[in-house]
Amino acid sequence: MLADAGFADIRLTVVRAPLRLASADDALAMMQEAFGAYRAVITELNDEAKAAAWADVRSCLGQFESDGGFETEYEFVIGSGAAPG
Repeated sequence: MLADAGFADIRLTVVRAPLRLASADDALAMMQEAFGAYRAVITELNDEAKAAAWADVRSCLGQFESDGGFETEYEFVIGSGAAPG
């Protein structure tokens, strides 16, 4: 995307960071409130289909939950480049 926009000297850095929350339910609430990309995917669904989609997400999040809470790792890709021109 940066190259398509005309940027030069493009650099990408991958940063990994842990995510620890009290529960998978907390992780789901965070996703529902803060992750616009997830909401955009289901925006056209009716309420019943949205609830089913979020239930599927919650089920997947459960694999990262233990007696100690919810724990997973994020990966951020940070891109930079010199402005064109």
